[in-house]
Amino acid sequence: MLNLAQSVGAALADSPAAGLIARAEHTHAIARLIAPAIAELAPDFDPQHPGRAELRDGVLLLNTLSAAQAVKLRQGVPRLLRALHQQGAQVYEIRVRVSPAQSSYPEQASVGPQVSAVANPALADLASARDLAAPMAFAEELSLTLPESPLRQAVNNLRASLSRLLTGTRDPEQR
Repeated sequence: MLNLAQSVGAALADSPAAGLIARAEHTHAIARLIAPAIAELAPDFDPQHPGRAELRDGVLLLNTLSAAQAVKLRQGVPRLLRALHQQGAQVYEIRVRVSPAQSSYPEQASVGPQVSAVANPALADLASARDLAAPMAFAEELSLTLPESPLRQAVNNLRASLSRLLTGTRDPEQR
């Protein structure tokens, strides 16, 4: 019997996304290490929540929901670094910032015309084609290598969704 978990793991290990997946796993491991210390500093901040922590070249970025959380965490940076070093983690700096999308401040009126990918379909197509080309190629290749199974059906569903995003249609047959 085919072990689907091993098949997905093996496929992802050789994919263009392998580096990204490894970085995400390393970030999650670091977040788990500092979670107890962060719980004491800012109980309402969870570093294991997606998007809250990101590790890049030895620098840990903590994205908070509010300025109050950011202040509490900045005060605890020396303690967090010490805890990480005691665990053997190679983190040399911790930066804390408030996530712009999560800011509690009201949005300010913008000056000048705004161009968005939603308002301008030509820009949306360019952005989608550039951002989705690699995942689409990976899904197509993976679909061809998998035996008939629920996993293959899931990959085919992913391909159809990516295709709809690339073409801007709702029906995958319209491509």
